[in-house]
Amino acid sequence: MKLLPLIPRGLLRLTGADRVKFLHGLTTGNVKALKPGEAHRSVHTSPKGKVLALLSVLADADCLWVETDAARVAWLKATWEKGIIMEDVAIEDRSSQISVTALAGEGDLPSVPPGAKLLPFCRTGPGREVWASPAFHPPLPALDEAGEEALRISNLMPRFGVDLTEENLPQEGGLDEDTGWISYSKGCYVGQETIARLHNLGQVSQRLARLRVPDGRTLAPGTELGAAGRITSACPGMALAMLKRAFLAPGTRVEDLEVL
Repeated sequence: MKLLPLIPRGLLRLTGADRVKFLHGLTTGNVKALKPGEAHRSVHTSPKGKVLALLSVLADADCLWVETDAARVAWLKATWEKGIIMEDVAIEDRSSQISVTALAGEGDLPSVPPGAKLLPFCRTGPGREVWASPAFHPPLPALDEAGEEALRISNLMPRFGVDLTEENLPQEGGLDEDTGWISYSKGCYVGQETIARLHNLGQVSQRLARLRVPDGRTLAPGTELGAAGRITSACPGMALAMLKRAFLAPGTRVEDLEVL
């Protein structure tokens, strides 16, 4: 395992008798199926099914925890609170009290403080997350920001505001049932009609893809690829791009780049 750079993350705590039903109706994941100690990835979407926030949801016996980008947490809290009418739900921002430590890859988990929350994934893909006091700092080899970005790109993990925006549907970023972001059997939630319809059609008009870049070059995010699409993230020798459906097959050449 390798320690990822410590960056601020947003963390909300939901309490109240209606918390499960409330969050279940606002996200793509099956919150009702979570048992205490279990977690999943999820998406908060608009009524039109567009991505508004990428989430990690963890169930405790007496509450639900939601992790998201630090820049998105205040907006998310205010938006959800506007939707509380008669429901018994309270939302608390705990971002300043709990630190999110991301550990990428496989290996033995270091000793964690009592009461720490553990998630079975991290923001770059396979790994673990430890939610604990800000004093927690495990003795593991660390990746710098460039190393984290290369790992994220190699694992095809989109970042909100970079690879996906409020103009995208979850499936365009590879956020689907087989990657653990959407449940198609959970029932109704905000944006469900559009997302389910796209699933039933079986294809998207564009999707995030990895590209091999020759000579170890680093492309500039935002670079246009003609009719094929646009670069969203890049590291030496590799990039993520939002590509039109006709260019998504592995091995397809896009200029001097190869779809992986």
